[in-house]
Amino acid sequence: MKSVLLAFGLLFGICSTSLAQLNIDVPVITAEQAIICNGQVVKLTANSIIGLTSFNWYESILATEPIATGTTFITPPLFISTTYYVASVNASNTESIRTLTAIVVLPALDLPLASAEKPVLCSGESTKLNVINPDDNLTYQWFYGLTDTTPLATGISFETNNLFNTTTFYLASVNQDNCQSTRTPVIVTVLPTLSVPVATATNPIVCNNQQTRLEVQNVNNTLTYYWYDDVNSNTPLDSGIVFETPILTETVIFYVNSKNDNECYSLKTPVAVTVIPAIDIPIVSVDPSALCSGQKATLTASSLLNNNTFNWYANITDTTSFHSGSTYTTPPLTSSTTYYVTSSDNNGCESIKTPVLVFVSPSLDVVTALPDDPVLCSGKSTNITAASVLSNTKFYWFNSLTDTTVLDSGAVFTTPILYETTTFWVASVDENGCQSLRSPALVSILPNADTPDAIIFPSVYCAFDTIRLTGFGADELSSFNWYASATDTLALNTDNPFYYPLTEDSLTLYIATQNVLGCESRRTAVTIVPKTLVFLTAPELRCNGESITWNPVPNASNYEFSSNGEVWTKHNSTTLNGYAGQQVAVRATSKQTCVEQTGPTAVTTCTKTSNIISNTITPNNDGINDFWILPQEIINQPNEINIVTETGKLTYQTKNYNNLNNLFGGSNIKAGTYFYQIVLPNSGQQQTGFLTVLKP
Repeated sequence: MKSVLLAFGLLFGICSTSLAQLNIDVPVITAEQAIICNGQVVKLTANSIIGLTSFNWYESILATEPIATGTTFITPPLFISTTYYVASVNASNTESIRTLTAIVVLPALDLPLASAEKPVLCSGESTKLNVINPDDNLTYQWFYGLTDTTPLATGISFETNNLFNTTTFYLASVNQDNCQSTRTPVIVTVLPTLSVPVATATNPIVCNNQQTRLEVQNVNNTLTYYWYDDVNSNTPLDSGIVFETPILTETVIFYVNSKNDNECYSLKTPVAVTVIPAIDIPIVSVDPSALCSGQKATLTASSLLNNNTFNWYANITDTTSFHSGSTYTTPPLTSSTTYYVTSSDNNGCESIKTPVLVFVSPSLDVVTALPDDPVLCSGKSTNITAASVLSNTKFYWFNSLTDTTVLDSGAVFTTPILYETTTFWVASVDENGCQSLRSPALVSILPNADTPDAIIFPSVYCAFDTIRLTGFGADELSSFNWYASATDTLALNTDNPFYYPLTEDSLTLYIATQNVLGCESRRTAVTIVPKTLVFLTAPELRCNGESITWNPVPNASNYEFSSNGEVWTKHNSTTLNGYAGQQVAVRATSKQTCVEQTGPTAVTTCTKTSNIISNTITPNNDGINDFWILPQEIINQPNEINIVTETGKLTYQTKNYNNLNNLFGGSNIKAGTYFYQIVLPNSGQQQTGFLTVLKP
């Protein structure tokens, strides 16, 4: 190894190498990049196999002064390929043989060229920058600054944003090795912003349908001025220092800007012209809207603007009004007449003349009126028909000759229900509301029958009863009519008395009398509210030993029982004795009003019991003597049962033994003789004995 290093050293002009150098570990150099772009730097790192950490860096093999010391060395920017050397230094400050590393520097890229399509801009404009003679093998990047690291855009073209100051952009080309050329500046010159023109209107406030003149005040003769009616418009209405507006009907904002020889435009200046809204054509009401001959009319003018002045004229061509004010009352008129009115505001603007026609109706013919039934029973109504010589005539109906309240309109008038002779009045009315003289229509009313009343029997009645309704209060020649409602025309019944079957719902019937003239009285309401029918329930029968008992049945007055289903015997208590072993039926009865007289039947059979306690059971599931059955007098009261073997071992124990679901069967014990103890806590009695369990 040493001979190899020595030979390597001789190749680089080292003729003599000390033995000490040969014994020092030769460093190994690591470069971040062996090939770099022109102008880049490289970080070199030295490493020792035996762990030396002191190194000297040189620019040549023969250099005596190191350019740097330490494990790492960062080169300056390199523009040509360069070789660096490093030597390890031991604790005695003796260097090893120098190790070289060669850094290859790629050639610098040509400086790219670029131009702006529009190198001189007006303030606020943009332009496009283009690479001149681009190379397809290169990528082009655009920057704001010479040292910016993030490009604005990539490509052979770049569209700038709107510029308001002269701005320098930079272009760099990048090859496939990601090497970047020196950046080329591209300058875009932005001309100064033009001053905004100042303009005024000769008359900034004009009446509707007038025009005015706009003029630039800060005139610069080197500039051209343009006028617009929209701030976003690029099409001018006119050019020049002065602009005559068209006829204006609404408030308008015009705009003016200036342009210099470089085709640069200033910002647009607004010039507002306020147009006083067209003076409202007066709205005129005529009261009344149509006159009858010889009447006066009141003309009232109004406008949306409260401070308007109204002038009245006799002819449309008159220049002098005969009356001023919002209201004008005409003289009595016998023919239709036209007046004219204008409105004007405080600015002297006046509306056009508005014609106001006051229509005078001709006199109307007298009306004839005939009732369908000129004679009615009290409480009836009829139709009265009006007729006039003129067709399409409208009619008004009144209660009297002088009433102003109209009862109805139309050729046919249906009277209200009438109870006395009445005269109605009718007049024909034209489309203008003018009335003819009123004509009478007489309807005579016959006397009505007397208003009846009714008696309900019985006075207390129940649901589903049939009641008797008897009318009274009529003379001998009158009859009675019953109705289901106050307005029914068909009678429900004409009998007196009238029998009516009830349901459980309340209802109202109506009774009226009818006299020999056929006139019916006013109806009398008869309200019927049946008492609710109460139904009895079946007794809940139970056996108490050999006795049958039950709880009292609500609303029951008494009870009945039968042992054969045919003969029923009255019974006044809730306990029945002496029928053990027989099927007995029991039912409740009542004498109360609106309570069911006889209730539903309950049936039971109480077993005739024995007081002898059985001492044998045969639990073989044959249904005979499988369980130990105790007398009723024991199970009908609290009890305790204990069963033990002959040796006294407890086999069965329970309380409230009941022969049903709490009883002893012996299926899980051996056959044999057992002893029982029955305790009755209420009486303190005890019974004992033996019980034999037989099994096959």
